[in-house]
Amino acid sequence: MANAIYSKYKEACMKGGANIDLDTGTVKCALVDTGTYTFSDAHEFLSSLSGVVGTAQAIANTTVGVVASTSTTLLPSSPL
Repeated sequence: MANAIYSKYKEACMKGGANIDLDTGTVKCALVDTGTYTFSDAHEFLSSLSGVVGTAQAIANTTVGVVASTSTTLLPSSPL
C-alpha cells in the first residue's frame, strides 16, 4: 500500500464530524513499516495503526485542495 485515504475519515469529512480543519488545524504524517502493518479500512485514528516508525510529524503550511506543504523531516526512532 503506497498511500490511501481511509473511508471512516472521508465519511466524517462529508458529515462534518471530522475533528480537523485542513486550513488551520494540525495535519500529521507518519512513516509505517509495511512489514508489520496491514491496511484496514476500519482504522479511524492514528492510534489504530500498528508499525508506526518514530513519531508522527506535523505538516506545515498546508493548502486546502492541494496536496502540498513545506518540507517535513521524518527521522527514524532507531538506526535503519
